Amino acid sequence: EHAANGLGGVPSEIKKRAENRSTVQLQVPRVYPDAGMSGLGSRARVGAEPSEAWALFHLDSPGDAKDDNAAKDWACKFNNRLSMRRPDYVVDVSGPTASFDAELIWQPWPEGILGNTADAHDIFAVARGLWCPVKGTNKELRACTSYHNERLHAFVKELNDYASNTVNAIAATLRGHEPEGGHASVALVAASSALIAGEWQAAIGAATDCFAAHSRQLNAGNWPHKTWQQAHMLALGFYIAATLNILSNNLDSANTTKIDTCFQMSDTEFSSIKRAARQPVCTWGDSDSRVVRLGRTALEALNMATLMTEEKEIPSWFGVCILLAEEACVSEMLPRRILDQHSRTYLESNKLPREAIVGACSSNLYQGFVVPNTLPPGSPQIAPARTITRVSDPRLSIAEFYSRFVNTNSPVIITGHMTRAKGWSPSQFWRDLSMFLKDNGTKCRLVPVELGRFQAVQATGVISLGDLVENFLFSSNLYQHAASVVLQTKSNLSGAEDVIPGGRSGMYIAYMSQHPIFHQIPAFQHLFCIPPFTLGRIQPDIGAVNAWIGTKDTTTALHRDPYQNILAQTAGFKYIRLYSTSQTKMLYAEPALRGTNENTFMRSPVCVENPNLAEFPQFSSASFSETIIGPGDMLFIPYGMWHYVRSLTTSFSINFWWK
Repeated sequence: EHAANGLGGVPSEIKKRAENRSTVQLQVPRVYPDAGMSGLGSRARVGAEPSEAWALFHLDSPGDAKDDNAAKDWACKFNNRLSMRRPDYVVDVSGPTASFDAELIWQPWPEGILGNTADAHDIFAVARGLWCPVKGTNKELRACTSYHNERLHAFVKELNDYASNTVNAIAATLRGHEPEGGHASVALVAASSALIAGEWQAAIGAATDCFAAHSRQLNAGNWPHKTWQQAHMLALGFYIAATLNILSNNLDSANTTKIDTCFQMSDTEFSSIKRAARQPVCTWGDSDSRVVRLGRTALEALNMATLMTEEKEIPSWFGVCILLAEEACVSEMLPRRILDQHSRTYLESNKLPREAIVGACSSNLYQGFVVPNTLPPGSPQIAPARTITRVSDPRLSIAEFYSRFVNTNSPVIITGHMTRAKGWSPSQFWRDLSMFLKDNGTKCRLVPVELGRFQAVQATGVISLGDLVENFLFSSNLYQHAASVVLQTKSNLSGAEDVIPGGRSGMYIAYMSQHPIFHQIPAFQHLFCIPPFTLGRIQPDIGAVNAWIGTKDTTTALHRDPYQNILAQTAGFKYIRLYSTSQTKMLYAEPALRGTNENTFMRSPVCVENPNLAEFPQFSSASFSETIIGPGDMLFIPYGMWHYVRSLTTSFSINFWWK
């Protein structure tokens, strides 16, 4: 690795130390692949040996089990990494109908057994502070035994104390920025004053004015100073605090109608208030707009937290603010779950298996919790001339990856990297959707969802993670299992109606796309590793780690991102098309969203697999490459390359953006 980085030959001292198999610590400062290439500064690690270093010396990594006993011991350690226990730092936001009262806790590997998992990466360091007690934080705010109203009162008090000390200084800084600093400062002060006075409607209205001013400022370019992020977090806190008080006060219908006028900001305007580095995850739903908007505001607050580069930038009340809003939304949505008759009979029996059975099952219903491991009938046939290069990880060094693919803007599929030795959970674990249902601390977390097919989206909004699994992914898995059984018995698809509620029509299409679930649920950070091919360039303000979880037939429209991108497929299969930037003129690109921003996305309106050639005649002349990725595949999509994605089965993907 020393030689590959252009630093000359391998020092003899390192060679001598490497020859001693009993002491494997390399006692020289080195740049860890996921910790940056900025020299041997504070981000450098000492005494860490990734497998590449051992390969350089033609030695086996300490983690390479060479006999069956060692392999079994290794697997045992791996399978015991997750345990159910309540740590001291877990924030309990228990409520009457929904509670986050437990969390999956990572049991770390013994040092030197495996590669570092993502929980050691800087991009998650700040967000982890959201869910941990901070010195000086109001104890009542985080008390596990407090009732909802007590915690809400404590949250509002701490928010008001924080605002009293910061709002005037933030407003003064905003006033110095054109074009919207003046409007933003006035709205921020008004929202703070209204919240302190207990005028919830006025606080919501002023916070909404803040959002609008922040959005207009982004239309003129990136926010010019971090003060805008601080102002946006305060506005989110004001909005959530006021909304929670309205919901908790159980106002009568006359007042509720009046209050709803505070939520009438247009979907387009409100959804445009998104971070400069990201595209909007989804828009607001049409029904129960108050609850949905509260949920979307909570998720916007989560997105803001993922942008922060230092823990001190996040107020101590911010994490509890998010949790209280999520709890209120989930509690409001529980009586209105979208359950078909077949699923209701099974799911409400409260007999969900603790672990799904992978492989042959005694009951077809258990298959609903297992992501299929085979391609379904009718999957696209990949033309040999359009295939994307596949390279095995042991044969691809980081230096070669950059010289062959990054520097030439060429896509590649990296295989063999997502292994235990690299810090990744096995595919059987990712296929088991019951991991989302093991405790309320996981299944009651709020996530965004889009319902319906591309260009025919029926609804967008929020849903609990548990409901996403039980009401959508469950049916998606059963549909393919039934189709496979029917295919094997040479019967017809009508036989699936006994297993799938409503036959084909009973499989709803739902997509949780581009969501920072690993920031939201830190326990999941232990299940994977940041690919070393990113060379530490994934950072909170100029990169991202997102999860994409959905049913069969979810699609991502043809678009291009302002990032280098690695898409790691952990479960299920996806069909992907790639178009180089040279084909842009034939893709009918829509105007870029906020084209003056540094991080600008572009989208094509063409339905890739069924294009309207009368409307888009040149599209048929665009050349492309294509592939199907499955569990264990990592697809590198170069900066700015157009890509279209469709899930062939229930799917779980992780993508890594970096500059």
